[in-house]
Amino acid sequence: MSVRDADGREHAVNRYAGQWAAWPPVAGAAVMATGILSVGLSLAGFEVLSVVALWPAAALWLLLALGFSALLLRDRRRWETTAVTPPALTAVAATTVLGVRFELLGLTPVAVSFLVIAALVWPVMLVAVLRHLTRRAPGAVFLISVATQGLAVLCAVLVPETGEWLARVALGLFLLGLLLYVDALARFDVRQVVTGAGDHWIAGGALALSALTGSKLLASGVWSGDAATALRTATLVLTALDLAWYGVLLCGECARPRLGYDVRRWATVFPLGMTAVAALSVAAATGVAWLETLGRVLLWIAVAVWLPTAYGFARSLAGPADGADGARMPARTASTSMRNRRGPTSRQKHPEPPLPRASRPRPGCSSRCEAGGRRWVHTGPGAPHAPVSDPSERHLMRYETSEEHVSGTPATASPLAPRVTTSGPTLLFGPVIVKARPYGLPTGSPRSI
Repeated sequence: MSVRDADGREHAVNRYAGQWAAWPPVAGAAVMATGILSVGLSLAGFEVLSVVALWPAAALWLLLALGFSALLLRDRRRWETTAVTPPALTAVAATTVLGVRFELLGLTPVAVSFLVIAALVWPVMLVAVLRHLTRRAPGAVFLISVATQGLAVLCAVLVPETGEWLARVALGLFLLGLLLYVDALARFDVRQVVTGAGDHWIAGGALALSALTGSKLLASGVWSGDAATALRTATLVLTALDLAWYGVLLCGECARPRLGYDVRRWATVFPLGMTAVAALSVAAATGVAWLETLGRVLLWIAVAVWLPTAYGFARSLAGPADGADGARMPARTASTSMRNRRGPTSRQKHPEPPLPRASRPRPGCSSRCEAGGRRWVHTGPGAPHAPVSDPSERHLMRYETSEEHVSGTPATASPLAPRVTTSGPTLLFGPVIVKARPYGLPTGSPRSI
């Protein structure tokens, strides 16, 4: 292979990573939401619509998987930082949802392949995420339960093809998922019910997925007698708790409407669809007829919410011309956009010209990054060439950052999270466009980033 070919391939990987790897991990909820709607439409008898929904979900899963891999090759430090946050577990959950749908299509080898992928990734990512959990976390913290229950339900639906041993594995994962839900609930910031950007709905979606797992275990026929009775009771209780969460979260949305698009709204669509699928599946496994009617109604509510969310997602892919939506689209990361104004680095062949000398912050002054919302301040020695510091350049200074619709601490907020702190500076990774100016200049200063 020639050097030119190798450089061309590296350029292609970097270009691809810049487009898709810039999306936050929570974007995997788009695959979860679309995939679970495909499952629900199939259970409701709308097979054609179900298949139509399946293929975009599968295509997006492939794109995000390649982007995540490209990020690993391009920026391992950022990949490791991203992989320890709860939203990264959408990779496991999305894989299991697609596996369930392919099994319903009769494509057992494909479903088994998805199970193997999920089983290999799940323990590594779960342990990493659990080690970095914090208190007062946003709704994404419930993904530790969702990923585990997703693996359990995929095991349960494959029992007829593989044998009873997989049912026992599914039962163990089911119980572990319930324990993880309790842990997540203890960490959840309940204020998210009225302030969350969409991922707070996972609090109910995790219970819906648990109820779905219980229904599939019950339908497997492996257990009988008291074990089956206990499993049926647990499934019905989980369904009731899920519906209660549904009502609470809906009241929160009505009390404080949040109608603007945010990528985390996919984490709203997924619980809506999951609740519908759980009701349909529990009705079939337990014989509670009214749950089937409820499930059909909830399914079309989920479809109705999916449509504007998909529209906003498509618009964010195109990107607004003026960049006014800031943190709601993946145009570039805060660290990249600010670094490009500082002059050449080892990775930049054609850097942008540096700021004029009059516009550069003097040592000891501060720089402010504004996008509305919550604000954090970090201090350190001044750096005349760097509004925001980069660990590789050893510059430190005082600056402020603000993000729109950010909940939780900087280390847990999504999609801007996580942050990496190195000797004082803080890097924010994720789909955010911020404006920066030397502290003290007018808001309308043309020297913004």
